[in-house]
Amino acid sequence: MPKTALSMLLLLAGMVLPILAAGAHKAVDLPCSQTCRNGKPAKQNLTYPFGFSSGCPIQLSCTDDGDALIGEFRVQSASSETVTVTIEAECNRSFEAIADLYGRNYAPIGENALLLNNCTKISPCNLPNTQVIQAQYQSLCETKNMANTEALNNVSVSLGVQMLQLAWWVNGDRCECSRDSDCVPLSGLPNGGGNGFRCKCRDGFLGDGFLAGTGCQRG
Repeated sequence: MPKTALSMLLLLAGMVLPILAAGAHKAVDLPCSQTCRNGKPAKQNLTYPFGFSSGCPIQLSCTDDGDALIGEFRVQSASSETVTVTIEAECNRSFEAIADLYGRNYAPIGENALLLNNCTKISPCNLPNTQVIQAQYQSLCETKNMANTEALNNVSVSLGVQMLQLAWWVNGDRCECSRDSDCVPLSGLPNGGGNGFRCKCRDGFLGDGFLAGTGCQRG
């Protein structure tokens, strides 16, 4: 074979191999890390699918101190069905902040905490942290909704002002749960709908229940 032709073949081989290697790299699923990007472990005991790396279906951000965040809101805990965030009372919070609570893999459940906006009066914005009311994204600072604290005490109890629960899911048409776990299929999900699922270990087993996570181990 002529030397020129041999050099051309070697050059083409050198171009093809990196492409094949790149394709093989993309086919490998990235791990989901529960460690903040600054190297600190998260204060919350989070498990798959929650985490801070691109391999996590539900990717959160993290403060310098290690608190997990959804938008500007701190995560308190995550269960097999919901994730709870803290919404501290602020009378100058924009209603646009709630957009961060509607993600690709989570959304508020039916009954939610209050968000107060542009409040100029002491009451009812100056509610104690223990005050509980039933409301769904309603501003008590509007004139038509003005009420004193005594009147609010008579409202049916639902959810604390400072806490809000989000339902979560992993997107997909097929359940990817591990052995000894049950799959909860979901459909008609927010943000365009679609299908998803959650995994939950059966009684007597511990873990996150996901094939890509820790699975389930007998407790």
